[in-house]
Amino acid sequence: VYTLDRQPDGKILVGGDFSSYNSSNIYGASTVNKFVNIYPNGYINNNFSINGSWQITAIYCIKEQIDGKILIGGRFSTGSLNCLCRLNSDGTPDNTFNSSGTGFASTSNIYTIELQNNKILVGGDFSSYNNTSSYGQYNCNRIVKIDNNGNVFTGFTIGSGFNSTIYSSKEQSDGKIIISGNFTLYNGTSKNRFLRLNSDGDRKSVV
Repeated sequence: VYTLDRQPDGKILVGGDFSSYNSSNIYGASTVNKFVNIYPNGYINNNFSINGSWQITAIYCIKEQIDGKILIGGRFSTGSLNCLCRLNSDGTPDNTFNSSGTGFASTSNIYTIELQNNKILVGGDFSSYNNTSSYGQYNCNRIVKIDNNGNVFTGFTIGSGFNSTIYSSKEQSDGKIIISGNFTLYNGTSKNRFLRLNSDGDRKSVV
């Protein structure tokens, strides 16, 4: 188990690289495949399922949105999206999310998702998004901010980005973002594995 997220009604979303829960991999119509939804007492919610032609190595991060939809990141392919997708509250894919793109390279890993002002901040070991490595002055090196539809938000200015993997991100109450990982450079400036950014990501805001 790599990640947990508690829903407002008390149920718990669990992700990892497992293929069974309580010694079983099938609960009614729900198949356990790296992701389960359980009640507070530990019983599985068999009305929640991500069944389908998914190829999943692992789920590393889960984040529920205010509207009840669920973002999951990791190393997987849904057949149309790689490594990041959004689910409806019952576990079915939300086909409105990034409907014209493919997400990240299938060999990438998404390790962290943070929700910020109706935007989605994603970190991992990738260097492109939707088969594109740069959007104008925006490079997709290990971090990208996207809008609620899955499009890149280019107002988050990271320059050349990070030189190695991001494992964790957390927004502070003032909107600044704590980032940690295996990197030693951010936009050409030496920063060893831990830094803080303003909400716009600009290099001058590194602390």
